[in-house]
Amino acid sequence: MSLNIHLDDIPVAGLHVVGETSEDIFQLADNDARPLGPLHYDLRAYNFEEVVRVEGTLEADFELECTRCLEHFPYHHRIENYSAEVETENRPTIDLTERIREDILLDLPAYPHCDAASDDRECSVGDRFTARPDDIDDAEEDASDPSSQDGPDVWSALDQWSSNDDEKSNP
Repeated sequence: MSLNIHLDDIPVAGLHVVGETSEDIFQLADNDARPLGPLHYDLRAYNFEEVVRVEGTLEADFELECTRCLEHFPYHHRIENYSAEVETENRPTIDLTERIREDILLDLPAYPHCDAASDDRECSVGDRFTARPDDIDDAEEDASDPSSQDGPDVWSALDQWSSNDDEKSNP
């Protein structure tokens, strides 16, 4: 099913369009995100002579693969404040299918983690491979920073080398 809107059907106050796609509009490869159902939409369309503005909500369920543990998990994707403008190009009808398809796919997480799943799961890998885990506060981070510890300063050799270089250039 395509999301066609006839421009003559859009009143000045806007046209409310609610529904769902009856077929898979995403057409993704087998090793990519997998749609688990139709795309649901609740949109309002406004006609401004050469442009149709569409605003509303888009929702779809996907099966994603966690980039940490490689497990597949369900993910409910919702774009709450969706908005798009489509040029009419003197056509009597506009088809929003490709535009909405592209926008929802671009809004999916680039690096999905299964702890963002729809079913309240935790990633078995946790934060082991993140640059800075969310549960470390600043005091613990300072204690693990080698430059803040007592003992030999790892940068002192570089500072000394720089000051020796300055002395040689200024006799």
